[in-house]
Amino acid sequence: MSVIKSLQDYFNEYEGIEILTDRTEESESIALFPTGNPSHTEDTIGNKYYTRSYQMLFKKPAFEEKTRQANYTWLEDFCDWMEQQVDDEKYPDLGNSIRITEFSISNLLLWDADPAFKLAVYSVQINITYIKEV
Repeated sequence: MSVIKSLQDYFNEYEGIEILTDRTEESESIALFPTGNPSHTEDTIGNKYYTRSYQMLFKKPAFEEKTRQANYTWLEDFCDWMEQQVDDEKYPDLGNSIRITEFSISNLLLWDADPAFKLAVYSVQINITYIKEV
């Protein structure tokens, strides 16, 4: 299973959300895609260390002030859930011989909105470091 599919399955545990790959739909939806600049190194015994970042986009209605405030409440609750998962050391299952060493969320922000502000796209960055052990 790919890392992105493992992350989608992991995040789907939060309130039963469904996460698409690479793009949101025309209506309210959530998507996950890798951002640039992945890196990896290898130690002397062959373990490979990977650092990757992903962007999660949340397309939500945004036409009223109280709706936009509710969007941020939902996003903050999602971030709190993820931080609690990390505190409890509940990480995505990336498969055999792969161990997550760092997992974090950052940069909660408004990414884009349509001209009438009927729909807005919010973004959070997911950062993950893991080891493929030999």
